[in-house]
Amino acid sequence: MASVVSRVVKTVRNHWKKSVFGCVAVAYGTQYATNLYKTETLRREYCQEALKYGMKSIQLTQRPRKVMVFLNPAVSRGKGVKLFEKNAAPILNLAGIQIDVVKLEYEGQAKQLLTVLEKDETDAIIVAGGDGTLLETVTGIMRKKDKAFCQNITLGVLPLGRTNRFARRLFGEDPNQVRFIMDAAMAVVEATVKPVDVLEIKAEDGKDTYALSGLQLGVYNDAEERKSKYWYFGPLKSRWTYLRTGMNKWPPDVKLDMEYIPAMVPLRIKRVLTEEKVKEIEQRNKWSLFSFFYKSRIPPKDEDYEEVYQITEEDWVKRELSTVELTVMSSNYYEGVSPNKSLQIGIGPTSPSKTEVIEEGWRRIKSKSLLFGTEQNEHLKAHKIRLKPEKKEGQQMWFNVDGEAFESCPVEMTLLKNKLKMFWRQNPSYTTPLTVGTNAS
Repeated sequence: MASVVSRVVKTVRNHWKKSVFGCVAVAYGTQYATNLYKTETLRREYCQEALKYGMKSIQLTQRPRKVMVFLNPAVSRGKGVKLFEKNAAPILNLAGIQIDVVKLEYEGQAKQLLTVLEKDETDAIIVAGGDGTLLETVTGIMRKKDKAFCQNITLGVLPLGRTNRFARRLFGEDPNQVRFIMDAAMAVVEATVKPVDVLEIKAEDGKDTYALSGLQLGVYNDAEERKSKYWYFGPLKSRWTYLRTGMNKWPPDVKLDMEYIPAMVPLRIKRVLTEEKVKEIEQRNKWSLFSFFYKSRIPPKDEDYEEVYQITEEDWVKRELSTVELTVMSSNYYEGVSPNKSLQIGIGPTSPSKTEVIEEGWRRIKSKSLLFGTEQNEHLKAHKIRLKPEKKEGQQMWFNVDGEAFESCPVEMTLLKNKLKMFWRQNPSYTTPLTVGTNAS
């Protein structure tokens, strides 16, 4: 026995590089196999839970639930299809849900598909992708002229992207991506619905955008947009971006005109018929037998009316801002009773030091969630907001809307309360509390 030990020690001493490499390889292989076993066990547990729903009987007149999945194959560096097929599709299939997968091939395809999609074609729409796919789908739904479609369709989210900002707000922060996706899939299976608010962003060009999280502009957002230029710094490119920001002209403030209606101002609501509803009612009366024989008109239904705010110019508060950051956060990121919901504005300091900006930028690098400023920012609450950025000739300025970049322009933002229905899970397997102000996810 002693001779065997001595030979082993001698071999390790004479070939210590190979021995170290072998130990590292064995340790890595063991860890990989352990994680793979745990992942497969987790998948099996979720599939068994989904199977319970699939085994339930339905009436002869009922049909299985049908959902349409908008799958973005390009998310997570091209792993979108693999993540969906291994973690979400088995759960939906075992639950007896009929899924129709649409693989998105180019930007804007989801919005085009939604223009022709009818409610009777699907019971729900599932977004399998990242923040951009979700933003595009929500915008497509809200732009539809068929308002009944928006009111009746239910939206689900399968977080396959890199940041998944709104999904983390909806289901909680989960470091395990596989469990995160399967929790979202189980939310679709359980069919628990939660109303969410939508942030309407109207631009001058008429191309309205509808978001769930919020808007951000300023030095931190511009730095995030520039960091891809410093790819040659590798993992240090984000930190170098903020160091480079400190070398530029100081302070890097953003100048803009802001108008807002404070949340404390009581707004008058009026129920009106839109032009589309008036035409629809005229069409109903035209083909109505009751109207033909009795020369009477069918009165409008309650759902034909829309509530609009009666706003006067005196309600607006005007401010000229010069700040390093401006954020507008949706009410989805804080608790509030429905009538008191409002937009939360965050205004950063006018002239912070270079050290403060660099330290704050480095702090944000560590977080994968959508950030809405800091606790030190000035915070306001508003019903509506108008922003008009001041750009110098040749200057580029960007809005960050739900993690997606848009070229800045004058916009008007309004909070639309309870406009969408979304699947959520009341008790996901892993949750963390939401912190409003510093980290809103």
